[in-house]
Amino acid sequence: MALRGDGYVRRSEALCRILKTYRLEAGLTQQQLAERLGVLQTLVSKVESRERRLDVVELLEYLKPLGRTVAELLDEVERLAPAAADLDDSDGPTAQHLVVSGADLTLSRVLAVLDEALGAADGQQVRSAELVVALQRDEAGIDEVVVDLGMVGGSLRADLATALRELGEAR
Repeated sequence: MALRGDGYVRRSEALCRILKTYRLEAGLTQQQLAERLGVLQTLVSKVESRERRLDVVELLEYLKPLGRTVAELLDEVERLAPAAADLDDSDGPTAQHLVVSGADLTLSRVLAVLDEALGAADGQQVRSAELVVALQRDEAGIDEVVVDLGMVGGSLRADLATALRELGEAR
């Protein structure tokens, strides 16, 4: 087993996506979390984008203002990105990004649409904020939200894609 084997990037991406989800669920901006941690906002941004890793002690402190524990975080990572040895090629998660853009598009609108669709699906374990992998603004000033539909399957994936397409241009 190699420390940075097959599942390293997938698990690292999941960890960062979960940290971002925790922040959003706590209702904090990157700046607000940074202030609570006594660090610059750029550190929070770099952690969420995988540009900066936290050591274990930093991670313990990072999670405190989010009301989370390392045990919760590790459980979430394992659920979203199990170790490569635990995956069968046929049912492992695959990235299937849908980019939704629009002049009046907001994260809260995207999350509301995702919440509604996920709420209608029985037994769905993924939270809406876990599906959002990027927020960006293009050259023309149009906001874009990148959603990973690979974390959900079958008809729910199609339902989410349809609902998101109603918010704006999708590709």
